Amino acid sequence: MNRWRAHPALVVVPRHNRTIVALSRFWLLLVAFGLTLVLSSCSVSQLSRTTSAAGADVSASVSNSAPVQHSPVTVAARLVIRGQPIANVPMIAIWHYKTTTPSCTGTTDASGGVSCTRYIGGATQGYPVKISIRFAWNNQTYKAETSFTPR
Repeated sequence: MNRWRAHPALVVVPRHNRTIVALSRFWLLLVAFGLTLVLSSCSVSQLSRTTSAAGADVSASVSNSAPVQHSPVTVAARLVIRGQPIANVPMIAIWHYKTTTPSCTGTTDASGGVSCTRYIGGATQGYPVKISIRFAWNNQTYKAETSFTPR
């Protein structure tokens, strides 16, 4: 069984190219859109799945959907093409704050997964921070998005 941990509290088992958004902070076993998600009681944020090209599955999530100011947030992403995880692909994550757009980078591992962490500083409370994920592989760009809202 092909498993990928986007967050210690989240296990995602890909089955089809679908979109899942809005996960909760409670114990939950959810089977929907061809995915099996098992969540524990911690702050797991949104998981977005975007098919950027035929046979591509790109997913992204953040470690905390409602972090306090001056805390770290980790974005995790995964690239799977035609059912196969793709290793050694550079990723850039662009963080769209209210007044700035910093980024962080990483390279996928053997499972196609990658993560990077940023300290959010005094990010504007209540302003949704969108994170745009981009992978470039074989002359194609693969994209996903996720977000968090500082409190």
